[in-house]
Amino acid sequence: MERMTFEQVKEKFRQYNKAYDLHYGVSTEVRPMVAIVVYSQSNWNKPFTEKERSYRITSNGGKAFFNNMLGNSIFGDCLDGEDLGVRLDAYDWKVDYCYIESFGELSGRDGKGA
Repeated sequence: MERMTFEQVKEKFRQYNKAYDLHYGVSTEVRPMVAIVVYSQSNWNKPFTEKERSYRITSNGGKAFFNNMLGNSIFGDCLDGEDLGVRLDAYDWKVDYCYIESFGELSGRDGKGA
């Protein structure tokens, strides 16, 4: 696992979407890239585990990952399974680190992979 900043993940997502000519809100057979964002414990007054502070985001999970979009939305799911579809850009949380979980790939027509 290579740690990176959120800005590095965002740039990788944008490059991926551009390379595959992907557009926000348009269905495709191209699997998205997936990253995990781990937020800093300092964002909260009570303790949370690393899993409770970690959110899975995808390269198609918000306008922030597409060039020439007016919005900055970013949606993610907490790894603990409690908070799904959270609009992460609505919070001013400090990111501890991120890492790429999956680099995406073309999926088969059945959606189960190539």
